Amino acid sequence: MANTPDMINEENLALIKIFEGLKLIKYRDTAGKWAIGYGHLILSNENLDNGITL
Repeated sequence: MANTPDMINEENLALIKIFEGLKLIKYRDTAGKWAIGYGHLILSNENLDNGITL
């Protein structure tokens, strides 16, 4: 089964976690956009000012 934007295999997920790193508070990525978690780009309708928890 091919990967779609909503689905990723465990091996690729592990690589994302290694390269992105987990950040529980929002930060600016290298392009200057707000991100959180494992590189999730924060959308304009998402309020994550207080960070996230696991």
